[in-house]
Amino acid sequence: DWADRYLRENGDFVRWMTNRIGYWFFPVSVTVPSSVRAGATFDLGLAIENRGVAPTYRQYAFKVRLRGQGLVRDYEVPSVDNRAWLDGQ
Repeated sequence: DWADRYLRENGDFVRWMTNRIGYWFFPVSVTVPSSVRAGATFDLGLAIENRGVAPTYRQYAFKVRLRGQGLVRDYEVPSVDNRAWLDGQ
């Protein structure tokens, strides 16, 4: 059938696109202070790359997990809008 023929003739392209369709977010760099006091606020720097071929059209919750001294805490970061993370950026 036509699908089998297309896959035979365009297999490399199909494999490439399969791993690009939609949005694929990857952390590129993270910067945090060398120490943070319990309960204190601090600046977190994070660079994200969207290696997919599309942006998201829905805003998702962005969460950060911090670990240290046997503790693990998850925090939601409300000011982050993943819809602005465009493909190829």
